[in-house]
Amino acid sequence: TLLLHGNIITSLRMAPAYLPRCLAILSLAENEIRDLNEVSFLASLTELEQLSIMNNPCVMATPSIPGFDYRPYIVSWCLSLRVLDGYVISQKE
Repeated sequence: TLLLHGNIITSLRMAPAYLPRCLAILSLAENEIRDLNEVSFLASLTELEQLSIMNNPCVMATPSIPGFDYRPYIVSWCLSLRVLDGYVISQKE
C-alpha cells in the first residue's frame, strides 16, 4: 500500500523506476495530474488491485467534456485493477 494523495504530483513518468511491481494499493487522489495518458506509466504495476486517482484535473468533469468517463481508459492500462476510486470495476468496464 502506498498513499500519495495530496502531494502535488504532476507526472507518473518515473513510476516504473520507483514503485515496486508488487504494489497492490495506490492512492494518487488530490494531486495535479492533468494528462490522463500519465496512467500508462502504471501499466508495469502488474499486481495493482486498487487505485484512487479522483480529484485530479485529468478526471474532473469540465463544461467542454460534460459526461466524460475516464474509468474504461484507466482499466485498459491497469489490467489487474479490481477497485477504482472506491468503486468495484464492473464487467462492462
